[in-house]
Amino acid sequence: MAKLIERVSGSRLLSDQKISQIVSEKALHLSQEMHEDTARILDKTDIELIKVNSKVDIYNAESPEILLFDDGIQVKGQKSNREPKAKREGEFARKSANKSQTQRVITDVAMLQKVNQKFEYITAPITQQGQDLLSLADMVKAQVIKEYGSSTAPLDLVAITDGAKVIRQRLATVFGTGVVVILDWYHLCKKLRGLMSMIAINKVEKSRHLKFLFSHLWQGKTAIALEYLRTSVIVKN
Repeated sequence: MAKLIERVSGSRLLSDQKISQIVSEKALHLSQEMHEDTARILDKTDIELIKVNSKVDIYNAESPEILLFDDGIQVKGQKSNREPKAKREGEFARKSANKSQTQRVITDVAMLQKVNQKFEYITAPITQQGQDLLSLADMVKAQVIKEYGSSTAPLDLVAITDGAKVIRQRLATVFGTGVVVILDWYHLCKKLRGLMSMIAINKVEKSRHLKFLFSHLWQGKTAIALEYLRTSVIVKN
């Protein structure tokens, strides 16, 4: 970022250390505001689980629904103190030889569709040490109550996720087990390819089956895909 600013402005206005400091200070300031706002909302409610419909007509374009996206963003961990360039390069070479040593930081992020149809990004507020002040589940719950708390009917909420267990557990914490979940297309394809590699008797059959299944699943025709699996796929064992 420091190099980008220098390239655009023509001078070194901010160092990478200063940018890091600004971002950290801003994150702490926003985290405190988020923590206070969320705690205030949750303190005023006695709702344990937000009521949602277990069946939503997701293939009807005219059917109203509230979208909730949830994902885990993974990045490489950064050290709190900078080291000399030569030492960093030597350490990078060692880590490249053994990538399992690289520390990873996972930040879970949600995105909620609001009443005005715009989206609100939601993540957990943090302490100065980077620890969560509140869970993302609490943050999502507070935002849903803030936007839709006046509704007395169960919400037509649909969650779009990668199917991770931690995300399903978080949704269950906020909405119970009845929430409608759509597995995103990338992970659906990945899962289907992996399973079909274990099922199909050879690569030609695998390719043929996947072509049929993908074309129908893309259109939401799950019943046809399931019937095809039951009647048209010969398993290798």
